[in-house]
Amino acid sequence: MVNLACILILALVLAVLLVALLFMPSYVAKQNKAVFDYLKENQEIMRRQLEAMGKRESEKTLLSVSLQAYERLALFLERINPPNLISRMSRPGQKAAQLQAVLLNTIREEYEHNMSQQVYVSNLAWDHLVKARNEVEMLINKAAAELDRDADGKELAKGIVSKTLEDKKNPVDQALYILKQELRKNF
Repeated sequence: MVNLACILILALVLAVLLVALLFMPSYVAKQNKAVFDYLKENQEIMRRQLEAMGKRESEKTLLSVSLQAYERLALFLERINPPNLISRMSRPGQKAAQLQAVLLNTIREEYEHNMSQQVYVSNLAWDHLVKARNEVEMLINKAAAELDRDADGKELAKGIVSKTLEDKKNPVDQALYILKQELRKNF
């Protein structure tokens, strides 16, 4: 009887073990697939979150760079405004031709230094900036053309300032106005 009970228990254990061995791979495969699907879904969620964070960081960076571009272009316009330009560039004893060359060279250098900023502003704003630069250069050249070759730099400076005041529409002021309007509209 004891042997029969042991054989029965052993047969039962073997049957359970055999059933477990038959169904275990299927169960483990289902569990592995569920875990894999869960991890894949979480990975996709994390990828989207990282992408959104990256986009927000890119937008912050672009906003910062764009604002700096507007600041740099406004500074450029202020620096080429004839009264400001003359006060920075004129030197005692300077001849008109020397002052003219220094003023024009300074405008060109300032412009070349800020050319890359055009990608951050509208075509309208950039066109007004270029127009202002060209008109300031023409104003300097006109004032210089009205003087004798040996004229003093002070005479040229007075002529430029006087022509700036005569012109009721200062191109620098117009370009600054356009920049400010665009900045207010976009930001």
